[in-house]
Amino acid sequence: MSETNKVKHDVFISYSTKNKNVADAVVADFEQNGIKCWYAPRDILPGEEWVKAVTNALEQSKTLVLIYTDESNNSEQVKNEIAVAFNCGLTIVPFRLSEEQMSSELEYYLTRVHWLDALSKPLKKNIVALREYIEVIIRTPNGALPGADREELKKEKEKERA
Repeated sequence: MSETNKVKHDVFISYSTKNKNVADAVVADFEQNGIKCWYAPRDILPGEEWVKAVTNALEQSKTLVLIYTDESNNSEQVKNEIAVAFNCGLTIVPFRLSEEQMSSELEYYLTRVHWLDALSKPLKKNIVALREYIEVIIRTPNGALPGADREELKKEKEKERA
């Protein structure tokens, strides 16, 4: 791995700018709990080329969280970020805040990915559940969710529901 491609961020946050309030809440919770996030425009330096900054950040992240809303579903920038993340082999975790049918471009990359549904509970509770899931992913060397941890996470979630 070259110097440029070393992991510097645990999570890349992909979202529509129309949902910046949700992205801000996710990043605040994650970073308060020691998870290093990258998201635009905060982490793009003045004068830095936008596409290059985003691509480098994706290459230097372990996973991508997609804040899935009607707006992100129709965002060309989000579609580009998902494509690059997929090509980088990142674990993509969709955080679903909308029931809108996925665009064909997103469906191509995400049709086999399990979604974290955030439709019915208070947002803060869903963000905590997302963080707990991300913590399991970033503990692994390659950012993939190992089978043993998956079973452990399921058991923990079942206890919470009981």
